[in-house]
Amino acid sequence: MGLPASREPADTTRGVAPTTRHEVANPCRLTLPSLGVAARFCDDGGMNRVIAALLAVSLAGCGLTMTRGPDPHRPPDRRPSCTESMDAPSRDALGAIAGLLAMVVGGLLLEGDRDEIGAPVLIGGAVLTVGAYASGGIGYYRVKKCQRAVSGFDRSHPT
Repeated sequence: MGLPASREPADTTRGVAPTTRHEVANPCRLTLPSLGVAARFCDDGGMNRVIAALLAVSLAGCGLTMTRGPDPHRPPDRRPSCTESMDAPSRDALGAIAGLLAMVVGGLLLEGDRDEIGAPVLIGGAVLTVGAYASGGIGYYRVKKCQRAVSGFDRSHPT
């Protein structure tokens, strides 16, 4: 029983040579034949991944990092100190739009046989979109909770 044949040529730059009957499967290549997707993930681009992760967090983290809900342990005679503005959660819409655009571009690159670029762009866009929606949802929840607490305080403590 031999090794399964691969459609990709062997990666001789990493010291892997083809056998006489079959090519050695490239361990740095992920192939999903049912979707027609093949992507290279072992590109030694660790720093690129760190930069991409930081960019994703900066684009999709406003509602998560820039909002505060009301403090449940505050004294009842003190006005809640929390985020009353929807500015931060609404900025997450930009991250969601950027992620959606990246998914479209990644899909187009996959259609154009640019698999090494298309698959990571598509996956990165999906992660960015999900992160932006989650961050925006958390921020929206916190701000609405704050607005209800402030409104309740203002009703019970007229000036």
